[in-house]
Amino acid sequence: MRLPCDGASTWEYNTNGNVASSYSYKKEGDEFYRKWDHTYYAKNEKSKSIVSNSKGKVLGTWSYDCKQEGEKLEKKKDETQVCRYDETTAGLLIMVTENFDEKGRITKMVRKFTRLDTLPLEVAHYDYQERPISIATYDSSYKRLLNYKNYKRGKIYSETINEFENERIVSSIVKYNEKFYTKKEYAYNDDGLLATLAMRNKKNKLTRRNEFSYLK
Repeated sequence: MRLPCDGASTWEYNTNGNVASSYSYKKEGDEFYRKWDHTYYAKNEKSKSIVSNSKGKVLGTWSYDCKQEGEKLEKKKDETQVCRYDETTAGLLIMVTENFDEKGRITKMVRKFTRLDTLPLEVAHYDYQERPISIATYDSSYKRLLNYKNYKRGKIYSETINEFENERIVSSIVKYNEKFYTKKEYAYNDDGLLATLAMRNKKNKLTRRNEFSYLK
């Protein structure tokens, strides 16, 4: 089955309702200039995606082969490989994505969500030696970043620590090499609008204080 769009794209679906092929057009009536073909292990479990031009030349290939227990994920020539799998534990849904860096070494991203409603709790990136690159923790929303750590060679280089009250940020501390660097302090009026913003330096001394007023 093929579904037309507004002249920009069309899609073809397989019997499981997954997109089998999609075509991109510069404008209505033109020959397509990009085609994506997708294959699946089972419904909603993609195995490979191939993008080609109108002449059939393959421009890129993405495979979604996960390593089996005890089997090492090996890089394939001319393919971008992605491995995704989910785990569950007490109250958590853990989604793991493995990929290769520019040197063909396996890297990993681990995302943690609440198990019942998949609200974000943590996103972590690891290098080929399983050392953390960055770790971000959230208060059940990407808008409420509680902590962000940036690592160099597996050691914390910088860190941002945010504090929230009633879903509004009230303070933000930045550290470098685990030492206090700056701090911002936020205060709000009765309408929930920002009233003051104070900034402190690495000696924790007040360097600036801005006050805000609003027309009613």
